[in-house]
Amino acid sequence: MTLVAKRDRRVDALLRRAKTVRRASIQADVRRLDKLFTTALRDRQDRMAISYLAQVAIAESRMAPSAIVRGDAGGWTLAARSAWAESAETVLLEALDSGVGGSAAWMLLAGRNTVARRLMEELRATARRDAAVLEYNCFVAFMLELERYHREAPPGTQERLRKKQRRPLGPYDALIRAWMDPGRVARALPSVLDYHVEKAVDEGSAEFLGVLVLLPIELHCIRSVREAAGFEWVGVDHPLLHTPFATPPAWVFAPQKDERWRALLKVLRGAGWTDAQLAGFV
Repeated sequence: MTLVAKRDRRVDALLRRAKTVRRASIQADVRRLDKLFTTALRDRQDRMAISYLAQVAIAESRMAPSAIVRGDAGGWTLAARSAWAESAETVLLEALDSGVGGSAAWMLLAGRNTVARRLMEELRATARRDAAVLEYNCFVAFMLELERYHREAPPGTQERLRKKQRRPLGPYDALIRAWMDPGRVARALPSVLDYHVEKAVDEGSAEFLGVLVLLPIELHCIRSVREAAGFEWVGVDHPLLHTPFATPPAWVFAPQKDERWRALLKVLRGAGWTDAQLAGFV
């Protein structure tokens, strides 16, 4: 079997998996978790409420892939809401999990730069205590580097960052080495997307979950960061770019209009959370 055929088969398998959803079971989970969230709000258990909000959003987002396959734009809202709630849990509770790379990618694409920075600060703090957190999740390690590039937009600064980069990034190493050359970057990107598919089909891997199984979010982040720095974007072709997940819409979740989020913020304010603690989320 050729490499191209293998890519196509794997992506087709992921699409079939995305169409499979146990809606009744998910809805039951959402109702159960929503009751726990409501109870935590009523009892002013601020930290517990943050955690339950994330759990509710994650449960709801399990319906997102099948909705997107059907052409239902509401699936993107579920995915974005989950990314927001998971980001809040990670930052506000200092509770890092394997989804931090995806959350940071969503926040960068949404222009929520303060949240992305705080996610990566939490990742760095955790990595200082336990370096293994970056050894087994190349995507997370890469997002740590990419967020730095995003903050240091001038190409000259990005070149200095590239030369200083010492942490192995697995399939992303060739991309970083090619960073200053648009043509070489374009040639490096298919391998990055192949890695995405490889990890996505591995149900034991936690690098790409939910909508990110089929959404090449790293490609969109790379393009966004490079174009902000003034680099030319050279197109790339890959089976991941020929699915309903290929291009996410503009950020489709407005926290200030979300009833659960507004209720949580009211409790957090009442519990004495400051603007500094909530930076990026208010």
